[in-house]
Amino acid sequence: MRVRALPPPLFSLLVAVSFVATGCSGFLGAGTERADLIQTLELQAGLDSADATCVADALFDDSGLTPDQIRDFTQGEYDQDNERYQEYLTYQEAVDAAVNDCIG
Repeated sequence: MRVRALPPPLFSLLVAVSFVATGCSGFLGAGTERADLIQTLELQAGLDSADATCVADALFDDSGLTPDQIRDFTQGEYDQDNERYQEYLTYQEAVDAAVNDCIG
């Protein structure tokens, strides 16, 4: 697997979204809403409201992922042995695209 280098601000944002995956956020839980993700991006990634809203909107509206998939993949990490690994990669690509489109 080839990993490309990201500029520090983009890398920090992806790390912040990953922190959500490891349970470091008190905001995301069962029934995650767009507003929860926006608030988490503002607090953990230091995004202003417009950028956080843009990233959340891109994930919820433009990624082709369902809200349940966004919630599941934001809250957990999936390794290559997991049957949902390919879906998880799609989620990671959607996060990357949202960050690049909104912040990049």
